[in-house]
Amino acid sequence: MKNIQLYFIVGLATVLFFSSFEVQAQKKCKFDFEETDPFSGKTKKSNTSTLVAGLGYETWLVGWNREGDTFYMGMLATLQGEFNTTINQGDSIMFKLADGNMVVIHAKESSTPITNVSTASTKPVILSTYRCNYTITKEELEMLSNSVITHVRMNIADKVLQKELKEKKALKVQNDIKCILK
Repeated sequence: MKNIQLYFIVGLATVLFFSSFEVQAQKKCKFDFEETDPFSGKTKKSNTSTLVAGLGYETWLVGWNREGDTFYMGMLATLQGEFNTTINQGDSIMFKLADGNMVVIHAKESSTPITNVSTASTKPVILSTYRCNYTITKEELEMLSNSVITHVRMNIADKVLQKELKEKKALKVQNDIKCILK
């Protein structure tokens, strides 16, 4: 009888312990922007996730955006080199998930890169930056929130760019998506 009581107490303690982590994770939702429209009553909020950063001056940032029950994703991608191709309306971004599923979203509009020259030490570096919005549904966001993203593939006209996400970054992105769904 004492063994059963001991197992019960240990089991209960384990459940309470992990429940506290879930509550703590839910408290970590910080938004870049959050306000309620005084006329419509709709809440607008946004947060930013870094998909790629670092070596080679390449960065891929995504903004998860919500206005009421409407969602969209903004992408800001800076690529090293001169890119003269346009992201066409309908071009896709694919997210490969750890559970084997894939989420494919499409550009809402066309985007032409802005190219500039930056300096790294004494060497000039050419950078091309794309800024584009993509349609995304609540169901697609829920899929992304249920499994971490392992790979991202971006189609820019006839070019295909693909990156692998490290686990730590993928978990941060997953948390950002969970937050935007709340």
